[in-house]
Amino acid sequence: MATSNGANGESKPDALEFRPSKFWKEQDFQSSARLHMQHWIWLYTLGYNLDPKIDVSKDDPIRIADIACCNGAWILDVHQEYPNATINGFDLTPAHFPAAGWLSPDISFHAWDVFTEVPDQYVGVFDVVHVRALSSAILDNKVEPVLDNLLKMLKPGGYIQWDEGDSSATRADVPSNNPKLQSVATTALVHFFHRSQQAAAHMSPEWLYTLPKTLQSRGCEVLIEQWLPAKGELQRAWCDNFLTVWHGEDVEGVVL
Repeated sequence: MATSNGANGESKPDALEFRPSKFWKEQDFQSSARLHMQHWIWLYTLGYNLDPKIDVSKDDPIRIADIACCNGAWILDVHQEYPNATINGFDLTPAHFPAAGWLSPDISFHAWDVFTEVPDQYVGVFDVVHVRALSSAILDNKVEPVLDNLLKMLKPGGYIQWDEGDSSATRADVPSNNPKLQSVATTALVHFFHRSQQAAAHMSPEWLYTLPKTLQSRGCEVLIEQWLPAKGELQRAWCDNFLTVWHGEDVEGVVL
């Protein structure tokens, strides 16, 4: 989390099977259900929606932006905690957006590609910009265009909270107290996933490890940098979440 200081032939399957843009745009009710569960996993892991170091009052009419908001699960939770906030959700596709007629007038959703210019009406107006799970969209470690857009959206002195998972650390385990259990499907999937990442060099996660320095180079003060291990009690939830992405696919001879 950071605060702005106001400085304004046949292809080889291993290399080509994992296509992030295809996943972003193929949206259905199962994807939305998975995203609701994923939000709960994040909340359980972090213990908050907005980091307590973000110095904003729950009574003030602040403005919050959620980038890559998907179905708005985080937004709805935050609005419960900050009922006077105006919250704008942004995503590449509106496929998962809730119907406007069901929402508070303080909540709105907008289709916008974060790699394109920030619309004029959203420049310099937000107290908090939140972004989560954008790593598969960051290619060739070029996070700067996204980060610059986030900073454009902030008021001077505003806050960015960036929650991200390190997919390169994904692994398949079995409970230590039951070595007879097998993890054939998840192991095959993790191996496939890692090889796909290695084959697609443009998906390197190096930018994530240097994000604090990149923020500082943009005139931000980094208030907190946390690296949290996966909690043991969440292993089943993460496994379910991960497998749901690939349900029905034939991965290395295993149909998930």
